[in-house]
Amino acid sequence: LEQIQHLFDRNVAYYKRNMKNMDCKPNQFTYTTLVHAYAKSKTASAALKAEALLRNMYDQYQKDEKSNARQHPDRVIPNTQLITAVMDCWQKSGAPDAGQRAEFLLNWMIVKSGARESKSVDAETSLIAVRPNAHSFSTAISAWARTRTAGKASRARKLLVLMKQMHNNGQVESSPNSYCYTNVINSCAYCIQEEEEKKLSLAIAVQTYKEMLKDENVEPNHITFSTFLTALRNLLPNDDKRTAAVHEVFKTQSTQNWSYFLSTTVPTEDEKQLGQCS
Repeated sequence: LEQIQHLFDRNVAYYKRNMKNMDCKPNQFTYTTLVHAYAKSKTASAALKAEALLRNMYDQYQKDEKSNARQHPDRVIPNTQLITAVMDCWQKSGAPDAGQRAEFLLNWMIVKSGARESKSVDAETSLIAVRPNAHSFSTAISAWARTRTAGKASRARKLLVLMKQMHNNGQVESSPNSYCYTNVINSCAYCIQEEEEKKLSLAIAVQTYKEMLKDENVEPNHITFSTFLTALRNLLPNDDKRTAAVHEVFKTQSTQNWSYFLSTTVPTEDEKQLGQCS
């Protein structure tokens, strides 16, 4: 990470000394690549650096808007891909407030893009390039799923419902995909082990799973089924009720490749290290 940061800093410094050479100008891809490197370090400090980088970019964008944008050909405007990459940093950081931080960035995207407005908004307050997509919502939901926070299933579910409402109202183009649904179920599967929390998480998991099966635009995959079975295993006692629920999942999806599917139902060591398993 230090080497990548050093290369990025050299690139910025060189461009400032040679601004006529547009070939070496850092662009959105440059910044996004750096943020992806931050994400791979899987630390809260790296997520903070990524968010600080984003905030500095947006602050500079606002300054340019207040002056004359034509006088700033070197400016780089934050976009959906970059902000989602910052959210991914939080998702992988292991920070206790990762869910809140990722959700804050998602809400910031919604506000700044004018996605909640039914009509076009003032260009000075709107930045259409940051309108969230399915990956943005899925990343924020996953950030909640990876935390140990009480109530995380409810927060993840709330984002899924918000995405559906905004899509139905034409405020965002993307409808929920299999990753969005599955990440909500995952947030339920690894909730904190308190009885009330487990009851609520089970209700959310079942509701989300059933909605996914009814959604004609979404195709559940082996990860969805294994995650839902994990939720049943973790949230229900080992009795006839759980056995019947498991049979229903198998009966509903009889065309799946079950040998591969069954091999994915056991939590991996990586999942345990990420704190998804209790």
